[in-house]
Amino acid sequence: TLIKQKLDGLKNEGLNKEIETAKKCSAAFTKKLADSNADLGVAAGNATDDNAKRAILKTHGHEDKGGKELKELSEAVKSLLKAAQA
Repeated sequence: TLIKQKLDGLKNEGLNKEIETAKKCSAAFTKKLADSNADLGVAAGNATDDNAKRAILKTHGHEDKGGKELKELSEAVKSLLKAAQA
């Protein structure tokens, strides 16, 4: 994915730990969305407002459609940014 490509370009900056964490979180979020396709896909008619919010809102009460993984990815990116600025 584009995120992985960009992170690969930063490897020489001495941020390997943060980069690997962000890549892992990105892959987990992408996989969760793919695995939840039956609930999020338009073809099945399940692309409800609530299901979409569960997938992309970090603040939604239910994180079963990808919200948890997105929150972890967001935290990993924040950590990477802090390390890059140090």
